[in-house]
Amino acid sequence: MIDYFLSGGPVGMLAIAVCGFTAIIGGVLAFIRFGKMGSVSKLQLDSILFFGSLSFFISLLWQIIGMFQVLSIIQEVGDISPQLIAAGVAASMIGIKFGTILALISLLMWYTLRFMNSKAAKA
Repeated sequence: MIDYFLSGGPVGMLAIAVCGFTAIIGGVLAFIRFGKMGSVSKLQLDSILFFGSLSFFISLLWQIIGMFQVLSIIQEVGDISPQLIAAGVAASMIGIKFGTILALISLLMWYTLRFMNSKAAKA
């Protein structure tokens, strides 16, 4: 798993992980707060949505950077094997897969908390 993380580029993957896990930890804390107080603040809901979306958008940016690197190497070398091109494209996709998974988890938490919060407000 660490090799997978490092092959995606440690700087970008770290930024994606920090934002995604911040959203997920914020969601877990919001569930705990909802259990104790019966409601979640709008700021907590917004921060879960923001950091989850930010992890996705950073992963998109990281993929663009990776694809640019692959294409610039192809341009420099000229004749390159299809296996090397596929390996470069696959490496550029690691960040987007990781960011999408983290974003989906945080968005599901955000939607569930928002739904529970609105039900509690009506009751």
